[in-house]
Amino acid sequence: MAIPEIDCNVSTEATKCTIRNVPEYHLNDPDCEQNWSIMEGDTTKAIAMYPEKELDGCASSVTHDSVVLKNPHNLTWGMTCGQYQGDYSASYVVPSGDTVGAGQNDQASVIIVSVCIPLVILVLVVALLYLCLSRKCKEPQETEEPQEYRM
Repeated sequence: MAIPEIDCNVSTEATKCTIRNVPEYHLNDPDCEQNWSIMEGDTTKAIAMYPEKELDGCASSVTHDSVVLKNPHNLTWGMTCGQYQGDYSASYVVPSGDTVGAGQNDQASVIIVSVCIPLVILVLVVALLYLCLSRKCKEPQETEEPQEYRM
C-alpha cells in the first residue's frame, strides 16, 4: 500500500490541502476519525476534525479528504480507525517560496518593473528627440554670402 501524502494548493484566497493514497473506504468510514493539526514551532495545534467537522480559526472547511486553510501552514494529518487496527498519518511542510505574502510581493515587483522600465526608456527617447530638434532650430543657418563681400 502507498504511503499517505498531503498535497496542498496555495493561492491568495486560501490553501486547500488534500490527503492522497488512503483507501476511499477508510476516508468515508464514520468509525474512522481524522485530525488535522498545524505545527507551530515544537507544538502541534488541532485545527480540524472529521467527521465531527470541528474547526479552529485557521481552517475554514473540512471534508472526508481535505481541509481548507486561510493561510499556508505546516500540517500533520492523522486517521484512526478502531475496527481496522490501522492508523494513517502524513505531514506537509510549506515550501519557503509558497507563502502568500511573498508571492504577492514578487508579482507586484514584476509588474512594477515591466511598466517602469519601458516608461523610463520612452521618456528618455522623447527628451533626446526634443533636445536634438531644438538644437537644430537654434543653430544659425549658413547662407551663402555674395562673392563681393568675401575677402
